[in-house]
Amino acid sequence: MSIIEYRVLRANVCKGINWAEEGETILSLCEGLITEGSENNIQNVASLFKELERQNNVGIDRLNLLKSVLKGMRKWPLVDEVEKFEEKRKAYTNLLEKIIVKLSGCDLQRLLGICRPHYLAADLEGNINDVRTLFKELEVKNSLGADYVGVLKTILNETRNEDLLKEVEEFERKRKDEENADRERVETETKRQGESSESV
Repeated sequence: MSIIEYRVLRANVCKGINWAEEGETILSLCEGLITEGSENNIQNVASLFKELERQNNVGIDRLNLLKSVLKGMRKWPLVDEVEKFEEKRKAYTNLLEKIIVKLSGCDLQRLLGICRPHYLAADLEGNINDVRTLFKELEVKNSLGADYVGVLKTILNETRNEDLLKEVEEFERKRKDEENADRERVETETKRQGESSESV
């Protein structure tokens, strides 16, 4: 899952909690997890989220606390949404880890050369000591993510890792299928709502 999808998840959680009625509850559940005194600056769920992220208690790969809070508030549909996000994110991170392990024996300069023309700024190369760091830099620069695996396909094609290339292509195909199914579901719901409002 990409950073954008994480932000969509965060926005959905914010919408799913009524601050006026539930703000006190969620703040009490997060007691000790935010900077002391910062609760005075927290005016809504979004600002609470940002504070939890600042304290590294919540993030794209750190969602256990969020799930616990949502369970404590009995927000089961939101818990389901977080778990679905985690499942999809795990598929991406597992694939990435497999590629990192496979490429760890490759010449780093060759990999940098592959990435340089399209994906990597030259000023970043001094900070890159291994494949894992290379991928982190690519993710920071939005050149790599669950939604954009072009750089992985380029690297695997250039290094002749056909099996992993097929896995990346299959991952990409599954993501596209999921997006299409989700789009169809939303369109069907929208159409149904339009028809029911016309019949009123």
